[in-house]
Amino acid sequence: MVKLISLILLFIAPFAYSDSSLRIIADNPTVEIGKPLHITITAKNIDKNLASINIERLEENFGVYVIESSNKSENNIKIQELEIALYPHNIGKDNIPPITLGRHKSLTVPITILAAKENKQTLKFSSSISSSSIWQRQQIIMTAHVITHSKFANIKLDDFIEEGFESSKLEPVREELGSGMYRLTSGWLIYPLVAGKKNITFPAVNYRLKGKVQRKFIPSNIQLNIRELPSYIPPLMPVGEIIIESNITTGSDNPDKSHTVTVNISSDSALPSTLPNLPQNYILESTIHIGETSSNIINVEKNNSSNTSIHHRLPISFTSSGIYHFPALTLKYFDVESGRIITATGKPITGLILLPWLKASLLIIAIIILAKIIVIANKMIRDFSQLRKRRKHIITATLTAKSPHELHQLLNKYANTYNWGNNMTLSSWLISWEKSRHSTAKVLIDRLSAACYSGEIPPNLNQDIFLLLSSK
Repeated sequence: MVKLISLILLFIAPFAYSDSSLRIIADNPTVEIGKPLHITITAKNIDKNLASINIERLEENFGVYVIESSNKSENNIKIQELEIALYPHNIGKDNIPPITLGRHKSLTVPITILAAKENKQTLKFSSSISSSSIWQRQQIIMTAHVITHSKFANIKLDDFIEEGFESSKLEPVREELGSGMYRLTSGWLIYPLVAGKKNITFPAVNYRLKGKVQRKFIPSNIQLNIRELPSYIPPLMPVGEIIIESNITTGSDNPDKSHTVTVNISSDSALPSTLPNLPQNYILESTIHIGETSSNIINVEKNNSSNTSIHHRLPISFTSSGIYHFPALTLKYFDVESGRIITATGKPITGLILLPWLKASLLIIAIIILAKIIVIANKMIRDFSQLRKRRKHIITATLTAKSPHELHQLLNKYANTYNWGNNMTLSSWLISWEKSRHSTAKVLIDRLSAACYSGEIPPNLNQDIFLLLSSK
């Protein structure tokens, strides 16, 4: 009977492990990843402040959120309580490690972390980091993924706030995987500013559905080995490759300037605040007047990465026409792969510049030349049209010629339209015809020559000459 009562008391008692002074009470021995495990740490008759406990042991395997602390007294016993929500990093069996307060120490609390379930479907969370051994100011990308069956779910990241670091968040991206599954991706771009070994705890990846946070996924802690930059590296030199692009275009936002030089300095990895400005001595030509330079910072995200660029616009005008050569812009950055300083070089700009008066003069000349070409072309078209009419008239007249001599004259007129000659003999006409048409008409011309001697036109000669001249 005593054993039965003991077993009943064991199952109805709170899930707790404690000594007489310091203990941990967990609200449940099992929890799904992404859901909070609430624990209460209780200290009895301990003078040391419970709020001063070191929670680093807890942060090794959990995201730790302190909810509330309280103090009370019962039967002259001083009681301190600290409520904490723990978000496990990994699935499986684990322990809530013992807490130490002065000379007092709690007991270990075993727990079980289950896979996340949503409508009986598994919700998968994973995270990865681009590198854990890096240089100062070198970019680290911590990427977080959630695979869900919910079409309308999304994720939102808490801010990464850590002393000695700069950071920004990547915009969440949704990717359809098929079979009703979706991958939600986001992350942090992190830039360590101080060298040394550093244990990083990450903020929450909030999984949201129906406008509410349904789960908080916490990436596992990462131990970073941050190498110190060489002493000769200036404090604002970019760490990571930079790319320079430049060109010159006609027109400007400034009405007093005729052209704009555009220079774009960009990087996928350098700390945005270290991207250099345009050197003041970039353009030193005495024949170029420079207006007020404008600069815009542009951020573009693609493939879980971010590209930052500074877009410089220089409105300029020229005092003389000519071919201008703008030098190639060179800027230095620290290459993380080789550990050396590299010089990035843009392409030089070359442009033909014409002042307005010269443009106007060239335009007038071009118009005059074009007008002359049009006049000449019109005359040639008109002459060609008249020549075609003349040839047609000559060819038609061969059908009504009354004598061989008249046919001979018509052939001479036809030859004249092609500039073969004037008053040609029939033999000369035949030679010119064969050279021009690459075909022979000897039989027909022999018939005409015989007719000229006889003075009479034989049958079908008019029609045969008509057909000959009409052929192409």
